Amino acid sequence: MLVEPFHRGLPIPDDFGDNRHDFPGHAASVQCWINTRDHSDRSLDRYDPFGSWSAQGRSSPGAWLREKHGLTQADDAGRRWLDGTRLAFVAEAWGGPEYRSDERSGGGDWLRADSAFLIDLLNKTDLILAGFIQARMHRRDDRKKPDDRMVHRTFGYLIDKTGEVTVIKQIPKAIRESVEQLGRYGKYDFSKRFKVILPHLE
Repeated sequence: MLVEPFHRGLPIPDDFGDNRHDFPGHAASVQCWINTRDHSDRSLDRYDPFGSWSAQGRSSPGAWLREKHGLTQADDAGRRWLDGTRLAFVAEAWGGPEYRSDERSGGGDWLRADSAFLIDLLNKTDLILAGFIQARMHRRDDRKKPDDRMVHRTFGYLIDKTGEVTVIKQIPKAIRESVEQLGRYGKYDFSKRFKVILPHLE
């Protein structure tokens, strides 16, 4: 939330790798909850009318959830994930009319956590789930003037172990100033922002 809307995002697994030292003392508590899979290696046609490309790209729970908390895939397609015999996550993906221009795309996916499982997990791990919803709309000027622009809307939230949802409405001035001091390029590095924000929260 401290950078321009176009650059907002949470870390993905590739951002971590061997760089856990970027989160000193907190490597275990900065985890990716969602793993987005890319099956381009299977040579599936993106424009397949049956939506195979979209379905194969459905999201799954992050590796740490699967490995450390024993989540198992309940079906071959990865639609349902279980914690023992209890439902933990449901993953869906869908396709739609695809065109070879960039004007329209009908695919999407989501990963839904069972609320009881989520609260139990947050209590067990003493973690807080941070997330955001971002909407982007391309506003085109039909008069062919250079007024085309992207409109961004971002909704950030935190969920604690009691299930309470906190909406991020305003970021303290001291935190904003600390991030600005990282400079023009440094502030876009997630781990650098993490390091300068952390002292304000402890």
